[in-house]
Amino acid sequence: MKDETKMAIVVAVCVMGLAVVFKNVLHIKDTLLVGQIVLVPALLAAGYWAAKAGASNKLWMGVIVLITLAYIALYAF
Repeated sequence: MKDETKMAIVVAVCVMGLAVVFKNVLHIKDTLLVGQIVLVPALLAAGYWAAKAGASNKLWMGVIVLITLAYIALYAF
């Protein structure tokens, strides 16, 4: 599988996880969930630029997971 495909899968899983946690666990309104759509191209573009700069794909995927967890923690507390 190509690295770009792996990155896209990681972004998709993180955004879907955000939606599930926000909607079913934190009970946040639907209007906030629409804002998450903006995250997808931003995260994919960040991965593209990181890959061009020579950063490790595994490092980038780890950063995306950390950003997702930080985003959840921001609204949880």
